[in-house]
Amino acid sequence: MNRIRRMKPIKDIAAVDEQDAAQRMSEMQRNVRDARKRLSELQAWNDEYMQRHGQGTLRLTQLQAHRQFMLQLASAIEQQKQILKSAEDALFISQEEWLKKHQRHNALSQVIEKYRREESRKKNRREQQVSDEFAARQHASYSRDGRR
Repeated sequence: MNRIRRMKPIKDIAAVDEQDAAQRMSEMQRNVRDARKRLSELQAWNDEYMQRHGQGTLRLTQLQAHRQFMLQLASAIEQQKQILKSAEDALFISQEEWLKKHQRHNALSQVIEKYRREESRKKNRREQQVSDEFAARQHASYSRDGRR
């Protein structure tokens, strides 16, 4: 039982570490989802403005303003792609970290369970030994009393 008592706080800390890693991973998943959504919105705006450019005639100043806006939008799309890549990289790292914490927690749980089974077997053996000794004493006492 001493081994189990010594291991339990370590297992509890591992469980908290695993939960913290899961929360970080969830946050990273949210960041990736948000970055993808933002990129999708920027790309949709780009497509929409590209279609508008093809319709009707534009004056030179309008054309220049449209071209400048499209360059800025293209730059924003590239920046968002980098943000998405960074978010995906952070997600990957957080998944790896969670997996390590999860495996450690599971390993500690298995060790504690092994210790519990060992303790149970030892207890059962002690109880069986006490029972056997009692039965042997009873038998010896009966044998002595029965011969008289």
